[in-house]
Amino acid sequence: MRTASAAGPVQARQGTVTLGTVLSTGSFDLIGALSAFQAEHPDVVVRLRHSTGPLAGHATALREGRFDLMLLPVPPHGPAVLGPDLIIDDVSRIRLGLACRTDDPLAEAHGVTYADLADRRFIDSPAGWGDRTIVDSLFGAAGVQRTVALEVVDTATVLTMVRRRLGLAFVPEEAIASQPGLSRVDLADPPPLHGLGLAASRNHPPSEAGRGLRRTLLAAR
Repeated sequence: MRTASAAGPVQARQGTVTLGTVLSTGSFDLIGALSAFQAEHPDVVVRLRHSTGPLAGHATALREGRFDLMLLPVPPHGPAVLGPDLIIDDVSRIRLGLACRTDDPLAEAHGVTYADLADRRFIDSPAGWGDRTIVDSLFGAAGVQRTVALEVVDTATVLTMVRRRLGLAFVPEEAIASQPGLSRVDLADPPPLHGLGLAASRNHPPSEAGRGLRRTLLAAR
């Protein structure tokens, strides 16, 4: 029979953690971090769930306890939108690039401005989502109204649509580099780096298993 003190460490390595993540984590090696965590804590079940929607929706999901932890984009205004009741640690930086086909004239152009793109069609996430908000603000600051012809919620579909000549798209630079037939447009004023944060709610603190996963994710930065 195990004593209560002996059961403590074992209990800390058990349980279920629900980890939310946006569709793209850029250069952050989420799979590698999860592999390391599972090797150390094989009895902990990690429920990886994609979280979609505006930044405020991610914060609400954490506050309501639907997720224990969440990887989410943190643009410059992000902390104000997400609120002080969330604990957010930066784990990576993401830069968006503009993807086009390699046979598009933009692929060979240099110093492309947002005004140069005024007559082009774009594929993007729905209004209010993190990356969409960043890009909309850049075009707004340049006084350019762009046409978002298609709204899509996953990067793989977006890139397929670019290859099929349905439009241009802002996606993480790493995603463009890995796709044959696509090029990154040389922009005169590229989007700024924005953070990828690991968030938790102060009102719904993670369990011991969740805290262990949080430590592993932060160590993978």
